[in-house]
Amino acid sequence: GVEYNGITDRTGQDTAMVTVGPESEPLTFDPVVLRVSTGTTVRWEWTGNGGGHNVVAEDGSFGTEQVIGDPGANYGHTFSDPGTYRYYCEPHQGVGQVGIVIVE
Repeated sequence: GVEYNGITDRTGQDTAMVTVGPESEPLTFDPVVLRVSTGTTVRWEWTGNGGGHNVVAEDGSFGTEQVIGDPGANYGHTFSDPGTYRYYCEPHQGVGQVGIVIVE
């Protein structure tokens, strides 16, 4: 995959990873904007940095109910339908811990 305009392209892959609480900026998701194909499973993986985080879709279509602080925890969601899916971390939404998955 290549990065352009801040978008990480993982189209054509079965699985794509998002780091929750990267060491460099623990109150973020990495990548912030991820482009995948329909049928791709996006897997969020917790580092344990930045305290507890969760993943909450703005439209309620995916996410973790609970806030997770355990390093190595992960959550996966398979995106079947094309669209732009915005999500956030509830505890840190105010400081900009938001993300977008673009499914095409």
